[in-house]
Amino acid sequence: MSEQTQPSQPSEDNLLIELIFKRSKKIFWRNKYWIQNRPYKFGLKIKNVGEKGSSEAQIKRLTFRSAEGVAISQSHTEEFTIPKLNPGQEIDLWWPDPTATVIKGSAWLDCIVTSLANNTRIRTYQADMCTKKPQPYDPLNRWGYGFAIRGELEEEQSRTNFLLAILTALMFLDGVWGLNVLSKFLINNLGWLFSAFGSWLSHIG
Repeated sequence: MSEQTQPSQPSEDNLLIELIFKRSKKIFWRNKYWIQNRPYKFGLKIKNVGEKGSSEAQIKRLTFRSAEGVAISQSHTEEFTIPKLNPGQEIDLWWPDPTATVIKGSAWLDCIVTSLANNTRIRTYQADMCTKKPQPYDPLNRWGYGFAIRGELEEEQSRTNFLLAILTALMFLDGVWGLNVLSKFLINNLGWLFSAFGSWLSHIG
């Protein structure tokens, strides 16, 4: 009798995946957080954290979801190929078009990650929020990540409060030290900006 060939054990590639994003329009301040209804360029930073080179892989069905019990999701149909990566090598994959979402509060992003090599599985990892060390994600061939999206009205209110604080400080300095020329110039201009800002808020509200 001929001996039966035992199937080989599947190999496993180890990929750390992180969400990256930036505002699609240049602004003079930088947000470290995602804001509701604002357009962002977004992508994934992918790093081989294994001890061997990884095979080519494919990312598909990337979806934003609300994690607050609200049935809101936003899927992207684009598929991307992750090239072969040496141990420690990383690559940034950017989606071609900016995106905005109505989701606010706790959000969840997930996708399918599959190897293009035969008999190979993908073990994905998240970056620990405190230590940034890779933490394995289950199940295999999938990746997910929870993050916060700041509400649009909350963001506008924080900027309004910031302008009010500046105006209050300038008026206080004017009353204490009598900085008439400089402070009145700044107050008049900031007052105009505050008025225009409030008008803009009333239109988007």
